[in-house]
Amino acid sequence: MDKPWLPRYALLAAASSLILLITGAVTAPDTTAYLRILGAVGVLSLGLLAGARKTAAARSSVLFFSLVVVDGFLAGMFAEYPKLAGVAHSCVLCGSFSMAVMSAVRLSRAWSGPAVMLEDSGNPPLRSVAVFSVCGLAVQVGLGASFRREAIPVIPHILGAMLASAVILYLVMAVFMQYSSHRELMYPAVALSGLIAAQLLLGIGAYLNKVGSPIVGFPPQLFSAAHIVTGSLTMAATALLTLQIHRHIPVRGISGQHSLAVHN
Repeated sequence: MDKPWLPRYALLAAASSLILLITGAVTAPDTTAYLRILGAVGVLSLGLLAGARKTAAARSSVLFFSLVVVDGFLAGMFAEYPKLAGVAHSCVLCGSFSMAVMSAVRLSRAWSGPAVMLEDSGNPPLRSVAVFSVCGLAVQVGLGASFRREAIPVIPHILGAMLASAVILYLVMAVFMQYSSHRELMYPAVALSGLIAAQLLLGIGAYLNKVGSPIVGFPPQLFSAAHIVTGSLTMAATALLTLQIHRHIPVRGISGQHSLAVHN
C-alpha cells in the first residue's frame, strides 16, 4: 500500500462515525453537540474520500461522505419537519456508519492480501441470502425510525423484526456450518449473532418504556438509545459479512481457480 497512514485514518473515521451515532441516539440532529461532531466527521470523511481514490474502498468512501453531507441537510430541516427529517436522519446515520466500517475494512492491510475462494454448497446461494439480509435490515431500520417518530404503528416494526431476524439467523447458521474454519466469515458472523440477540432484547425494553411500563432501575431513554446504536451495529456487521461473502465466495458456475489473487 502506497499510503501507509490510510488504514489507521480509516479506523479513526469509523470510530468518529460511531461517536456520532451514539450522540445521535441520545440527542436531536439539530443540537449543538451533534452538529459539531457531524462537522468533524464530515472533515474526516472528506479526507478519507481523497485518500481512498483508486482503491477498493473508493465507492464506500464516496457513500460515507455523501451520507454525512445529507445528514447535515436533514439537521437543518429538523426544526421545520421533525417527523420526516427525523426518520430520514436515523436511516442516513445508520447507513453512513456502515459505509465507514466497510471503508475501514477495505483499506485494512488484511484486505490487501489475496482472497481465498470458497465453495458454497447451500441452497439458496449464500451470496443471495446475504444481500437479502442487508435489504431486509435496511427496511427494518426505516420501520423502527418511523415507529419512534410515531409515523406508523408498532405492528409493522415487530413483523419486520421477526422477518429480518429469521433471515439473519439463517445466514449466520449457514456460515457456522460451512465455513467454521474461515475467520474472515466467522468473525462477523459471531458478532452478528450476538448483536441480533441483544437487539431483540433491547427492542422489548424500548417498547415497554415507550408504552409506559418502564423497567425498574433503568433510565427511561436507555433502552431506546441502546436499541438505536445496536441496530446500527447490527446493520454494519451484516454489511461486513455480506462484503466478505462476496469477496470469498464466487458466483456459482464461475471457477475460483483464477481468483486467488483477486482483491475485490
